[in-house]
Amino acid sequence: MRKIAFVFIALAMLLLLFCSCEPFLQESSSSKSEESSEKISEVGSQSESASESESETQIDTSSFPTVKYISGEGGTIIGLSEQRVAIGERTEEVRVKADSGYRFIGWNDGIMLMRRSDLVNGDATYIARFEKFHTVTFACDSKQGTISGKAVQHIDAGESTTEVTASPSAGFRFLCWDNGEASPTIKITPTDNAKITAIFVPSSLQFPAIHIDTEGSAPIVSKEEYLNCYITVSNTAQGYAMEGALAQVRGRGNTSFQVDKCSYKIKFDERTDLFGMGDARDWALISNHFDLSIVRNYIAYAVASKFETQRFASKNQFIDLYVNGEYRGVYLVCEQVEVQENRVNITEGSTEVDTGYLIELDSRAEDRGFYVFGKFHAIKTPNPNKGELSSEQMTYIFRYVSSAHSTILKKSWSEVCELVDVESFAEAYIIYELFKCVDVGFASFYMYKEAGGKLTAGPVWDFDRSMGNVENKGDSRYYDTLWARKDNMWFLGLFMHEEFEMLVREKLEKYLPTVRQTLEACYIYLEAHEESFNRNFERWDILGGYVYPNPSELNRLQTWREHLDWLKVYIENSLNFMVKTYPPTGE
Repeated sequence: MRKIAFVFIALAMLLLLFCSCEPFLQESSSSKSEESSEKISEVGSQSESASESESETQIDTSSFPTVKYISGEGGTIIGLSEQRVAIGERTEEVRVKADSGYRFIGWNDGIMLMRRSDLVNGDATYIARFEKFHTVTFACDSKQGTISGKAVQHIDAGESTTEVTASPSAGFRFLCWDNGEASPTIKITPTDNAKITAIFVPSSLQFPAIHIDTEGSAPIVSKEEYLNCYITVSNTAQGYAMEGALAQVRGRGNTSFQVDKCSYKIKFDERTDLFGMGDARDWALISNHFDLSIVRNYIAYAVASKFETQRFASKNQFIDLYVNGEYRGVYLVCEQVEVQENRVNITEGSTEVDTGYLIELDSRAEDRGFYVFGKFHAIKTPNPNKGELSSEQMTYIFRYVSSAHSTILKKSWSEVCELVDVESFAEAYIIYELFKCVDVGFASFYMYKEAGGKLTAGPVWDFDRSMGNVENKGDSRYYDTLWARKDNMWFLGLFMHEEFEMLVREKLEKYLPTVRQTLEACYIYLEAHEESFNRNFERWDILGGYVYPNPSELNRLQTWREHLDWLKVYIENSLNFMVKTYPPTGE
């Protein structure tokens, strides 16, 4: 009982003690709270005071001078291009950067430094100036020759480079620069950055050689009867050389078989690939006797092969020809114009009337064909001589070709396009007109029709009499005439439609760069083989004398190179005349 009383007394004393301390604790807490508030108030007061002080010291730059840094054409300003700075202070540094093809030449105030920071004493504008320049690089294959002089030059616009000279290494000779310049020492006035490369060739380039050996060394005296022979091909790429291949040979051509350097046709016993031109049995060996440059056919076929619709243009290769051990000169091996997988690749051997047909406008022929508009058109395939052409087929192709020409003369353009591949005729026209082929309206003008297809022009053929080397065929001699347009019955009719002339303009504009590039490549190749062509005329000493049908200006030329140079000028003039006559469609 005493213990319980003692506990209650202790609890009462603790309660009394707590009650007596509570006012003191409340006062202490209130004091601390007030002290904290005062401190917060003091900090806020100090912050407001600092803000007011900063506001009072901020600088107003709106009245400061303005300094501008401006870039002229050809560069940019790196840094703050417009600045407001107090008088007596300096601007932030800026620098200039030249664009590609330009260089910095100074500021408008005469300062030449690319970086600058200026002391300000008022408004100012500083303009960075640049000038255009061209980088010209003269180069060559270091294994074949060297360049003496400054090979890389930076040239101001309108100025010329200093001279450099290309010198060949042992075993090579300088041919030309790839811009066409013939002299080994060169300087140019560039209109843009340029790389000019010197072209060297081996000192003695030679064409592949074909040796024809007839049985018993019998002379080739007929263009009708074949002689058995053996053919050897040497000095050519691996895979195309051969020895003693069985074949037959005869003469070929009309007037071209009547001259001493005559043309030939060879027929292998088995299909044979010559120089990568595809397997075939029949090949033409063209002498180009009437062409004193020897290269007119080669150039025309090279250009024609670049046109889309003239994909069957004859592939060819220059050779040195030997017959029974005798050197006969430089010849051009060409594909025969014939229907075959690797030649004119159209349907053959069918008995259907709508099959593949190969036709030649040939005024010399008198049978195995038909007349259209007074011109004889010979059927080459199906071959009437071999009994391959039925009377139904003859009637069909005659009516189709006659209808096509009649439609050209009398009906609308849309109706013409239903029967005629007008794009092929436009492209063929450009080739024949550019090179002024003499026979374009007389003979050797080929067309074909695939089964189910339209009448198509091509492949182009026979340019040994072209490009100004005929004196007795009227306007065909001159580059500034429209010989093919008026002499060929098909072109004459098609030009009655303004749509055809527009198509010719479009095609010429499209192919003009390719034509120029192809011509330049041809010239480089031909000049590299100058020694071979000179050897031909050592064998046939005809330069400088009269050779039918050349005009006197060509007969006077004494060297092969003079003939090539004359031909290059003629072709360039003819091409320029074509562009003037058929300007781009946007003009």
